[in-house]
Amino acid sequence: MSTASTTLTLRCRSSRSSSSASSSLPGRGPAQALSGQNGGWHSDPGAAGDAWLQLDFGERRELGGLAIEWNRSAPAFEVLTSDDGAAWATGWPKRAVHGSRSFV
Repeated sequence: MSTASTTLTLRCRSSRSSSSASSSLPGRGPAQALSGQNGGWHSDPGAAGDAWLQLDFGERRELGGLAIEWNRSAPAFEVLTSDDGAAWATGWPKRAVHGSRSFV
């Protein structure tokens, strides 16, 4: 996802949740992905390397789906999951992006 700015918002009501990201635009940090404030998290399209967002819900959660809105088309993306933040498994394999929104 190197040259695409990514917007992501998930609603989470757990006080134990946390987030981190490879980069973000001013006022659009990774915490906005969990709170939905200011329209969600935006990666910085000028940052080097792949864009990533890590969400820790503080407990095991089942998600009914995930929608990712792209400001500019990313070449591909994948969703990884982890129970401990150390060992990661592919939850959604790497896919090419078509259009401005991807549904998982």
